Amino acid sequence: MAFFIVADDLQLFKQLDQRASEPKTTSELARSCGAEPALLGRILRHLASNGVIDECAGEGKSYQSTELSRTLATPEGSSGIRQVADVYTPVLGHMPEYLKAIGYKVPKDVESGPFQRTVGRPGQAYFKWIQEPQNKRTATDFNLLMKFTTRFRKSWMDVFPPDELIQGQTGWDVPLLVDIGGGIGTDVMEFRRRYPDVPGKVVLQELPAVLKSAKESETRLVDLSIESQAYDFFLPQPVHGARIYFLSSVLHDWPDQDARKILRNVTSAMTRGYTVLLLSENVIPATGCNPHLSALDLTMMTLFGSQERTEEHWRGLLESEGLKLVMVYTIPSCLKSVLKLEKA
Repeated sequence: MAFFIVADDLQLFKQLDQRASEPKTTSELARSCGAEPALLGRILRHLASNGVIDECAGEGKSYQSTELSRTLATPEGSSGIRQVADVYTPVLGHMPEYLKAIGYKVPKDVESGPFQRTVGRPGQAYFKWIQEPQNKRTATDFNLLMKFTTRFRKSWMDVFPPDELIQGQTGWDVPLLVDIGGGIGTDVMEFRRRYPDVPGKVVLQELPAVLKSAKESETRLVDLSIESQAYDFFLPQPVHGARIYFLSSVLHDWPDQDARKILRNVTSAMTRGYTVLLLSENVIPATGCNPHLSALDLTMMTLFGSQERTEEHWRGLLESEGLKLVMVYTIPSCLKSVLKLEKA
């Protein structure tokens, strides 16, 4: 990871991405990046050996970009490198000593874990920490990273097309879709692009700092008639009786006791027999777990004291807050599921 950071600092991936069809020699790249050729050559060799860039055949050392390196050249890809380097890797490094100190038990406290030990802020959860002014870059990187991850997965609407839920909707002032904790608006924008003529309000709810980032970026919420609303999902839900409430990759960030509070606020706003809650989340299979999901589960435990959940675990959690799990829709190739819920 250290040399990914160096490559990012040197804007190496951007240099390779320019005239991507033309190989570039080590000397050419060294001049454009401002690095010593001997140093850059060793870094290039390592990146090529791991398939990040392509090493070209023929006389002299030359390299070409790949789909991966072109992705890493984008602002979203660059943010992922920094997020992993600045936060995830240091925190994961503290996990062994932390587990030993607590007697090898499952961490379940979002405010007391290896993250707090790493940054020296006991009692402060990650999402509170990144809201502090001095951590603005980390917050921006996190939002860009979340956008970045959507490039490599299908939309939730490919997993569960919501056509049956939105047919027959009338009235543009009626709440149609409320995306709770929806980041900078990636999911609601995709919804409006697919269903531009379906009547009803589409609302993006997020913390004020995240909404500010959404407005500063090229998300074009206004052009797509998406209403942004400052909201903390640990407080009562201000929009009642929507057709769809939507939570994407929110609950896996929180241990059960906090997830219940979030669900309680949604459930209280739902209309029985009409409202549907959709969760776009990972569902761990009973056997044969994909290594990406198992790694993500351990990352959630390390950073947030939370976890990825099995269907059985999801069912128990949801039923405890008055929700009925109607169906779990899954596309195995994208490792993503959509849980359809109704008020019990």
